Amino acid sequence: MTTYLQSLNPAVKIVDSINSATDPTTGMVDYTYGNSEANYAITYANGYGVHNGFSSQGLSALDSVNCTGLNYCDTPPPAQNKNSASNWHQMFLIYRGTGVPLELQQAAISYPGDDTCSVNCGFGDGFYSGDLVTFLNLALAAGLTDVEIYWRDLELAYGDTGYCMLNIPDTGSCILGSITIGGQISDTTQQETFFKTSGVGNGCGSTQGSNAAGMCQYKYAINAAQGIH
Repeated sequence: MTTYLQSLNPAVKIVDSINSATDPTTGMVDYTYGNSEANYAITYANGYGVHNGFSSQGLSALDSVNCTGLNYCDTPPPAQNKNSASNWHQMFLIYRGTGVPLELQQAAISYPGDDTCSVNCGFGDGFYSGDLVTFLNLALAAGLTDVEIYWRDLELAYGDTGYCMLNIPDTGSCILGSITIGGQISDTTQQETFFKTSGVGNGCGSTQGSNAAGMCQYKYAINAAQGIH
């Protein structure tokens, strides 16, 4: 695929997905598969000579757990058995600062405050990727250049009444019908909890008065990673 893409002399940036592979017999995960894909990707370039980058779509707060402290994920197995998704963290540290795109996408919608990815952690609808601030800070320190973020999390970071319209007086949940359709969260109580902890609060731009208690953690984390929005 990379050979074919290079033959087209594309004018756009190319980012190849890296993955881990599971042995169907033993169930063991081979993280060196992602290493090989990353090493292969950066040998190719677009029509302007800009080398391809690589990306993982499994970013979560679990990566932070596995890549810090005694569980340092960049020590090759069998010294330890903790890894970042598709071993992106180790490969980012190798190629950061080289000019190749290093891109990540979160595994699922975030769960503010869950910095260990313990609440329904996983991929897809009904699952979460843990606290956005936690995994975004880890990725940024490792050399992240591009990040894909769920639109619902962007709405939490920058939205005000569009994310959750508070009842006055506060009833502990968003006004029924005020939540934009889609994006996996439909519980008005949970939505308000997220908004009032990590969203746009009274001290950082909310128009909803003192009941909007969010501290804008998501907004500040995304701005730090990708510039002011």
